[in-house]
Amino acid sequence: MYEKKLNQKDKMESLGRLVSGIAHEIRNPLTAIKTYIDLLPMKYDNEKFRAKITNQVPKEIDRLNNLLLELLDYSKPKEMKKEIIKFKELIDGIRELFITKLNKENIILNCDIDDVSIYGDKQQVKQILINLLINSIEAIEGKGNINLIVKEEGNSIIVTIEDDGEGIEEKNLKTIFDPFYTTKPTGTGLGLFISYKYIKENEGEIKIKSKKGQGTRIDITFKKAEE
Repeated sequence: MYEKKLNQKDKMESLGRLVSGIAHEIRNPLTAIKTYIDLLPMKYDNEKFRAKITNQVPKEIDRLNNLLLELLDYSKPKEMKKEIIKFKELIDGIRELFITKLNKENIILNCDIDDVSIYGDKQQVKQILINLLINSIEAIEGKGNINLIVKEEGNSIIVTIEDDGEGIEEKNLKTIFDPFYTTKPTGTGLGLFISYKYIKENEGEIKIKSKKGQGTRIDITFKKAEE
């Protein structure tokens, strides 16, 4: 198993990757749309072409729109609303969101949650867990298992999400939390980037262990809420 502790990246370097990623992600659907428009005068009478353009162009527009929505959400200045977060209550709510998809995908979500709390932004912590669970579900091909464990260790709360999915290649562990890094055909690569940002804003640390073909384990460490 390979382990990589993700540290705070240089701000200018991250900004450069972000701008480069935005340009790349916008250029691809625009190129596809332009190609269809250029061919339209010559192929308008072709029924197969009309069906293809009717199907593909809206998808490319949706892809652009989703990208812009995620960027706008990320860039909005938001004041953190810190409160006591009880993990049992939080994860019960999250589990309800995934029941239908888990049943459909034949995936079992095993939860082992201590009655513990942290002090942080509830919506951000919820989004972190949702993003990571989505990745675990998508990493599992066919029937599989996801373990979600929350344990108290001294003054820390350890949140563990592990799956028996396809795993991550060693060479990709350094970049999975970079903006726009994705191995998914329709992914934007912002989900994990935003999760990393939220973890840092809530004074957390994240470690990832993974091996191709043997699943992935993610450990997030938060400070235990003081009484």
